[in-house]
Amino acid sequence: MKKSLYPFVAAVLFGLGFTLAAASEVSSEATVLKITGSVKAQMPGQSGAVELKVGDRIPQGAVIMTGAGAEAFIQPFAGTVSAVKENSTVQIEKLSLTTEGGTLTKQTDTLNLKSGNLVSTIDPAKRAINNYAVRTPKGVAASRGTSYSVSVSADGFSIAATADSVTFTTATGAIYTIQAGMISITPPGGSPQPPVSLASAMATNPEVGAIVSTAVSTLATVVQNNLGGLSAESTTNLASQVLAVASAANPSQAASYTSQVVTAVTSPTSATGGSASATADAVAAVVGAAVTAAPQDAAQIAGAAATAAPQQSGVIAAAASQAAPGSSQAVVQSVATATGQSTTSVQQGSNDAAAQVSQATQQTNENASNVVTPPTTPPITTDTSIVSPSH
Repeated sequence: MKKSLYPFVAAVLFGLGFTLAAASEVSSEATVLKITGSVKAQMPGQSGAVELKVGDRIPQGAVIMTGAGAEAFIQPFAGTVSAVKENSTVQIEKLSLTTEGGTLTKQTDTLNLKSGNLVSTIDPAKRAINNYAVRTPKGVAASRGTSYSVSVSADGFSIAATADSVTFTTATGAIYTIQAGMISITPPGGSPQPPVSLASAMATNPEVGAIVSTAVSTLATVVQNNLGGLSAESTTNLASQVLAVASAANPSQAASYTSQVVTAVTSPTSATGGSASATADAVAAVVGAAVTAAPQDAAQIAGAAATAAPQQSGVIAAAASQAAPGSSQAVVQSVATATGQSTTSVQQGSNDAAAQVSQATQQTNENASNVVTPPTTPPITTDTSIVSPSH
């Protein structure tokens, strides 16, 4: 009887060993996708900083430093872009890939933002394997598929979600859910504050407007150059959400924001610029999202979009008219003026594009509606089982 246990124990140990061997986590490296100005990195184990250039590989432990007027777009792993803005210092605290049975099951990146501003774009299509986080002085902001900005300075730090949501965990285990269109601001020496809408924060803090504008311009750069290799679907998803958030937060700049994003999604180098249908769908989605967020500015938004992409005038007129039916006549007139067409021609183009636009904007406009009026007091929970972000 005693001997009969040996094969069983051996089988169990063999099976356990096989399972452990099947799951493997290895350190990875980030790739420099785009550089503006002078950007340096302090590599682990080296005494001096080196100048970074496009294509360089950056290992775990390295510290990235940007000066005035400089920025770096870094890809920790496929589908994710970390934009290190000017006058910023960021350490790659952890960067690894986990595979199981030859399949990638997790891609982990933790960036320690020492100072400055970091804008992150994370492919929502890879939510199941993304494990992305930014460490701040008093906690960690994490997300699996979104766009968000983190700023750290002598004035404290802030976390703004411009798509989907971000989970902020403090060192004490308190958890804040920062939804799209909201921002959490922590004063110098103070405790992290519950999130509020970007619009209300802008009313008392003009610097929030700069955060919103930077989020839009960064997203536009990522999209226009297809940095990170996002799919057309993910590009449209994030672009429409970020534009909706920005337009709701700062309606006076909605037309300007729309012009930037429409230029990006119609660029031949973008993921959405490769085919006529993908381009039209993306334009319809972002214009519809902007107008849904700022319907009172529908005509101005449509005019700005048509100036940026006159060949999409029918799609633009249809998307803006469907999002703000009461402004349809003003929208058509604005598009006609921007493109030098007659209102009859624009109206006909709008009619022809109406069905395609309706289908393309259905889901994205629902997303836009969700970020226009986010709750001002999202639930906060405390989970003492969560490991302190300091570990």
